[in-house]
Amino acid sequence: MAQIWPTAVEQESVLGAATVPAGGRALYIDILALTPSGDMQAILKGEALRLAVDLAQSRQILIAQQEGHVIPVHFIIVVATWLAILYCSFGLFSPFSAVAGGGLALSAISVCAAFFLILELAGPFEGLIRLPSAPINNILAHLGH
Repeated sequence: MAQIWPTAVEQESVLGAATVPAGGRALYIDILALTPSGDMQAILKGEALRLAVDLAQSRQILIAQQEGHVIPVHFIIVVATWLAILYCSFGLFSPFSAVAGGGLALSAISVCAAFFLILELAGPFEGLIRLPSAPINNILAHLGH
């Protein structure tokens, strides 16, 4: 939990290596070692195996997404420069009016907000907009009972 959802805002989320951790492997082996005594337990064992595999696949997808999609700084600079030139050219040959200036300002703010959202949603576990950790904390609290 501390690796995925760091408490300090300046810390980065780390999922670890793409290898299966020892705890995950032990859980899978323990589920396979179960011997069901009835049909209901056999169904529950199959469901537990399916959930363990789904959890491992979700972890691998998160690790792949975290490692592979860092937005390059050069790309951000090029897009920001392109947008600045584009918005400067909008008002180059037109006479200034309050309506045109307000429309230009609103459209520039909306493009900046979209750019901000793209950068924020690139890292779902850090930044101002992050996935909440409350649901998993609630589940972990109930698992101990």
